[in-house]
Amino acid sequence: MKNYYEILEVDKNASQEVIEKAYKILAKKYHPDLKDNEVKRKYEEKMKNINEAYSVLSNSFKRREYDEFLQNENTPNRSSQNVQDEGVSREEYQNILRENYELKQKMNTIKKQSTNKNRNVANISNDNSQNADKGTIGNMAKILKEQIKGVMQPNHNTTNMQNNINEERKTKHDFKFYLIIVLIITLVCLVGFLIYQIPPVKVFFDNLYQENIIFQAIVDIIKNTITAEF
Repeated sequence: MKNYYEILEVDKNASQEVIEKAYKILAKKYHPDLKDNEVKRKYEEKMKNINEAYSVLSNSFKRREYDEFLQNENTPNRSSQNVQDEGVSREEYQNILRENYELKQKMNTIKKQSTNKNRNVANISNDNSQNADKGTIGNMAKILKEQIKGVMQPNHNTTNMQNNINEERKTKHDFKFYLIIVLIITLVCLVGFLIYQIPPVKVFFDNLYQENIIFQAIVDIIKNTITAEF
């Protein structure tokens, strides 16, 4: 079994920060693309081991499983000697430990899948229960809404009366609005006529009327309109 701590050149009790820093340093040092073709293959194998070690030690779950396996593999020689006395070689003993480690990983995977499946079933049940509750509440709300609508629905005669009142208010409002507009126009015309009676102002506008063709045309149009109206 490969010793991933030795491959990353860190202590067994190294923190995740130390492991990550060591990996970056080794990856930069042994990256095959930065080496000559003669040693590139050698560094590719070295880099493969470094990536494998980092993938295990950077994962807390995988690291814990690996530490347990490493601890079982490094049991005292007395246990190994007892196994050898029973006719089992050390290599076979290590294979048994490795198989136990792999079996334990599979059992953990199955346990996780079973937990997720149970969780999904529970979520589906909760959703169905919530949908049933929503359906019941929705029906009750619909019935209550119809009852309130029947009670609060206004009478047809009352509606017509309200419409007539609104029309009268609108008519009064429109009459006041037009009356104000007429008063403003009358006031502006009166003020303009009074200002025109001032001698300097009258001379100025008379000269402007004689000299400016556009102003003369505008004044003539206004005169003709007023004359036609009256």
